[in-house]
Amino acid sequence: MSLSGSNLAGLGLIAAICLAVSADSVNAEFGAQVRDVHMLTPHRDLFDLATDKDHWIAVGALGTLLESQDGGKNWVDHSLATELALLAIAADGEQAVAVGQMGLVAIRSDGEWSMHQAPTDERLLSVATEQKGLSVAVGAFGTILVSEDAGKNWQFVDIDWMEIDPAGNEPHLYDVHLDRDRILLVGEFGMVLESIDRGEEWKLVRRGDESLFALHVHGQTTYAVGQNGMLIRSNGPGLPWETLRTGVVANLLGIGRRDESRDLVVAGMRAVLRSSDGGDSWTSIEADDFSRSWYGNAAWSRAMNGFVIMGGRGQIKLIDGYR
Repeated sequence: MSLSGSNLAGLGLIAAICLAVSADSVNAEFGAQVRDVHMLTPHRDLFDLATDKDHWIAVGALGTLLESQDGGKNWVDHSLATELALLAIAADGEQAVAVGQMGLVAIRSDGEWSMHQAPTDERLLSVATEQKGLSVAVGAFGTILVSEDAGKNWQFVDIDWMEIDPAGNEPHLYDVHLDRDRILLVGEFGMVLESIDRGEEWKLVRRGDESLFALHVHGQTTYAVGQNGMLIRSNGPGLPWETLRTGVVANLLGIGRRDESRDLVVAGMRAVLRSSDGGDSWTSIEADDFSRSWYGNAAWSRAMNGFVIMGGRGQIKLIDGYR
């Protein structure tokens, strides 16, 4: 997921979500303890996070690229020599691919990062990858790219948007999930698109009013969050999407779930929410600067026994208090 702080106008997704309305506060009984884990300079916002067991990678503005080998406790700066933002990151084992502004692609090979150029100048807002080499990147104005060699070379996926949207709009696509041959996309107009053949054919499985910014898949359950407090859930491929009441009108930008539990945390613009029942009910975490700042990611850290969130001004914070 991508967002912004001081450089909102240049990041596409952020331009869309700057109109966020602050969340209606809900006093939570959960005794959240929030502490700083890591902080960068104010101009190095963090836009996305990939977690693979205890190996975590975060990316952001000005080529920011951080890696942690201990589940988010400590971070090493491997930032790239570019003024472009890395907006999304995906990792599977030793394979890692990051994408960003102006079609920027960064690939990790043998522990080293190198920069490449996708065959587009559009902003690439999300990427997914798997160890067999298949990678999918999505972005502005309906951009979908597929790579069969872990991000070195890319091919455009052509979609007849008139079949998806009678007006022929080419929606910004904000997040992508890859599971073997199945690709799931979310974006503007509340769209959820699915392909079960590696991008050859596409099916519109949902459409709505609010844009959807982020996906989270946990087993058979898939969540998506978006504009105006939108949060939807599907309990399996082919099953309907239900709208969950969050009690807020903030733009929600990222969601994480605790291993083998029903604990969830959602991060967004001036709102951080938690659920202990798989999303059936939600409360706001009224702590730290959560009602004033933005956070775009949430992930469970087994190493720290809490949720890590990150976002504006390069902040990485731990939400503690879980049993």
